[in-house]
Amino acid sequence: MYVDNYENELREYVLDEDIPGANDFLMKKLGHIVVSNKTDFIDLLNENGIEADESMPSKQLIELFSDNTNDKDLLIGASLLVEMGNKKIGFDGEQHVNDENVKTGVAVMDSFFNEAIPDEKYSYIAPFLIGAISKGAKKLIQKKRKSDRGAKRRGKSTRSSSDRLRQIAEFKMKQEALYRQKLAFEAAKVKAEKDKRKRKTRNTIIIASSLSVAVVVGILLYKRKNG
Repeated sequence: MYVDNYENELREYVLDEDIPGANDFLMKKLGHIVVSNKTDFIDLLNENGIEADESMPSKQLIELFSDNTNDKDLLIGASLLVEMGNKKIGFDGEQHVNDENVKTGVAVMDSFFNEAIPDEKYSYIAPFLIGAISKGAKKLIQKKRKSDRGAKRRGKSTRSSSDRLRQIAEFKMKQEALYRQKLAFEAAKVKAEKDKRKRKTRNTIIIASSLSVAVVVGILLYKRKNG
C-alpha cells in the first residue's frame, strides 16, 4: 500500500469541499505509481489510445497523462489504478477494490480538470460525498471564472485558469515522481554498499581460512621433516 489511510485522507479533502487538495492528493499517488509501477501506468495510457512505452522517462509519461485529462475513460483508469494500490483485505481474506473510492477519485479529477459536477451517474458514492464534491466543484468553477475575468481585465495572462490548474497538477505528479526516484536511488546505493561490505567480509574470511590451512600444513611438513 502507498498509505494505510488512503480512503480517509481522500474523504477528508472531499468533506472539506477541497477539490484542488483532493486532486493534488491523487496526483501524488499517480506520481508514485509512475515510478513504482511504470508498466501499469504505461498500460493505462495505451489502453486509452495514448502511445507510450518503457523507453519514455517518467516526465514524458506524466505529460502524456496531463495532456489527456479531458478523457473520462483515462480518469476512470487512473482512479482504478490508485485504488488497486490501496486495496483492503476483506473477511474472506481476499483483497477488494472499493468501487466508491474509484468513483470518488473520478469525480474529483473530472471536477478539477473538466469542471464536471457529479450527478446520479455516481450512484455508488455516498450521498454526503456527492454533495460535498458538487459544492467543492461549484466553488472551484466560480473561483476559476473570477480568476479568468481578473486576468483578462489586467491583460496579464493568455492562459485560462483551467490550463494553469492542469500545469499545477502535472507539477505535483512530477515532483512526487522525482522524490520517489530519489528514494529508490538512495535505497539502491545503501544496498550496494551493504553488498560490498558483505563481499569484503567474505573475502577476508576466505583469506584468513586459507592462511590458517597453509600454516597448519606448514607445521605438519616441518614436523615430518624434522621428526
